[in-house]
Amino acid sequence: MFDTLYKKLAALLFLLLTAVGACLIWLYVYTAEMYEQEVSQKLNATLAEHIVSDSLPLKNNEVDQSALDGIFHMLMVINPSIEVYLLDTKGKILAYSAPPEKIKRESIDLKPVIQFLATGAKPVIMGDDPRHLSRQKIFSAAPIPAQGPREGYLYVILGGEAYDSTADMIQGSYFLKIGLTGLGVALLVALLAGLWLLSLVTRRVGRLSSIMHNYLAEAKSDEFVIRYPAPEHPRDEIDALGRTFNIMADQIDAQLEELKANDTKRRELIANVSHDLRTPLTSLQGYLETLMLKRETLSEEEKQKYLQIVTDHSQRLG
Repeated sequence: MFDTLYKKLAALLFLLLTAVGACLIWLYVYTAEMYEQEVSQKLNATLAEHIVSDSLPLKNNEVDQSALDGIFHMLMVINPSIEVYLLDTKGKILAYSAPPEKIKRESIDLKPVIQFLATGAKPVIMGDDPRHLSRQKIFSAAPIPAQGPREGYLYVILGGEAYDSTADMIQGSYFLKIGLTGLGVALLVALLAGLWLLSLVTRRVGRLSSIMHNYLAEAKSDEFVIRYPAPEHPRDEIDALGRTFNIMADQIDAQLEELKANDTKRRELIANVSHDLRTPLTSLQGYLETLMLKRETLSEEEKQKYLQIVTDHSQRLG
């Protein structure tokens, strides 16, 4: 499947952009969510304080149910996503506006509440969500009463169940959808541009590889050898590699030509030596045949003469 350099680099680029895209989307959604929570908490920082100043739901450590019902009704009309909880000085939940079956906590940690009252939601402060055992949300809080001995706290969860998940937040935000879509399109364009640039680079590598294969095939058939069209001054490593291949191919061709020339000289030498050896051997063979055929008719003096000639030729060969 990944049998070429281009395919391998394309797969790596895809994985890299996928990982970067996932990180960017997570960062974008996270920062958007935190920004929304920061703005919401700052805008509603004094909400609980205004509610306490208008209607005191706790008097002499006793819950004023009529006042509390009025607060619940008012907030349901203004913003149904807001949840109101009445706490004692230890964080125990005394009353609430949510359905009883959805409350998972009997008390909340007062440290974030005290910090909120001291700093005024700078930075974003998250408090316990009574609907969940581990989740935290932004809130507004105010002491009861505003002045004098503290009898409890009004604890207002901002957002309620409407923003319990990131998916809900994305579905409910038109501009967040546009931003995520734009980010996805940007990543897709970056991927296509990266693939196009990779094709430009790997195309030259593929061309050099093809030339090398052609050189190997054509060198065996003694045909014209292809060279890489490298410029005089290499632009990058591919051009440098192409020039190096051209130099190597020229050296190999020169060595092959030299070997061919040496082989031709060797053949000529063998032919000349063979001719030089063949002439005296023929003479030796002639005289020896004469001695064998005419040994009965030749005199001793003629035999001695032929033997002397054979000896002289043999000494010349040695």
